[in-house]
Amino acid sequence: MRTLSRVERRTPASAAQAHYWRRNQLHHPTAMSNIATVLRVTGPLDVSCLHRAVHDVIARHEPLRTLFRPDATGLEQKIMRAGSVPEVFRTVTIGASDLDQQLHHEARRRFDLATEPPIRVTAYRLAPAEHAVLFVLHHVAFDGLSAKPFADDITHAYTSRLAGAAPVWAALPSRYADFIRWQRDRLGDVADRTSRWSSQTAYWQRALAGMPAQPALPYDRRPSGIPAYRSAAVPLDFDAHAYATLRRIAKDAGVTLFVVLHAALAVTLSSLGAGDDIVIGSPVAGRFHRDFRQLVGCFINFVTLRTVLARNLSFDALLRTVAEADQAALANRDLPIDDVRYLHSPAGHTPQPAQVLLAFDAFGAAAPRVDFPGARTTIRPVETGTTVYELDVTLSVRFDSRGRPVGMTGALYYAQDLFDLSTAHAVADRFRTTIGDPAAAWDTARRGTVSGTLTAAPACPPGSGALR
Repeated sequence: MRTLSRVERRTPASAAQAHYWRRNQLHHPTAMSNIATVLRVTGPLDVSCLHRAVHDVIARHEPLRTLFRPDATGLEQKIMRAGSVPEVFRTVTIGASDLDQQLHHEARRRFDLATEPPIRVTAYRLAPAEHAVLFVLHHVAFDGLSAKPFADDITHAYTSRLAGAAPVWAALPSRYADFIRWQRDRLGDVADRTSRWSSQTAYWQRALAGMPAQPALPYDRRPSGIPAYRSAAVPLDFDAHAYATLRRIAKDAGVTLFVVLHAALAVTLSSLGAGDDIVIGSPVAGRFHRDFRQLVGCFINFVTLRTVLARNLSFDALLRTVAEADQAALANRDLPIDDVRYLHSPAGHTPQPAQVLLAFDAFGAAAPRVDFPGARTTIRPVETGTTVYELDVTLSVRFDSRGRPVGMTGALYYAQDLFDLSTAHAVADRFRTTIGDPAAAWDTARRGTVSGTLTAAPACPPGSGALR
């Protein structure tokens, strides 16, 4: 891999950084791109050592000390020197009863990416031996696969500082700037007809041709004007039997588990009146080169998965159709989602080609571990209550202590300005039914024996769904 010189005067932003920067500009009042995690620490915590450790990690990973400003040629990132980063760490003493309110308030506070680093850390002192440390990072500098290297480095830096020394790091195999250069070299020149850029643009032009402008989802309120971007969630949990059944279906059909889940979601949406032309977005990790796996940064892209559900297909044939469409889309996953969006809507009227998202983690990435000497630590996410999608199904495989799969867990996130909680529950129930027997659900849907009208589940009390 060709590396980028450290003396280059200008570093353009990556496609992923530009995508989340645009979101930050377009959705100015919201914190939809914030990622917030709270670390509960029971036992001794040296806050001054943690303060230094945070700055050690910021010094190690350039995206955490990067500002973003547009110029005449695009979006430029300004990487600050490690010693000149503004303070991102603060300590607050509060009562335990006030913690949740403080966490949610801070998690929803937006970043000004032109003037402040994309990370904030607040250590809440609840008692002499009880702390909650909130990490809020902007997606422009962080993605899901950044969590492990970030947590590992915080652990190492804090342990070193506690012992009275600066952390000694193994050299990173590359920089985030190297990823930017690698990505641009991989795509090639837009004017070169033989480049990936040209071939993938041609693919997406064909794949998106004639696609419905707006999905026919079971709205309680039709989309209009500027979305509120407020979200809530309905939990989704599937036991070991359901998971094993899906695995068997996938194995018998010669497809992946993701394909079965994608087909099940498409069948669910079609049975609710969304028609036969189903469009679903899905994230892809983007860390194709092994040198990028230890880096903190934003590498993800999104692919648009379009499937036409022909009613004369058997369920096995439907799975093959979905698999072929998914494979074709993934083979063209390099083109940035903002460029795909432009092909779909040149005037920029839609935020992305798909209004429904499916995210699936087949490996059940466990929550990262942060281990502080002499203390007990636990980590959990803090929801920001925002979304850019109308519906978002997020699932991951759940494992037991021996590493054996025991089901799947996740949630159906929904836009509150479009759907009531009772409707979201009904959509989730229909998806659970489809997952329980996908072949039977498809047979029912293709025979047209299911009405698109929902029988809504009883509404849950306000706040009963986890916010995203």
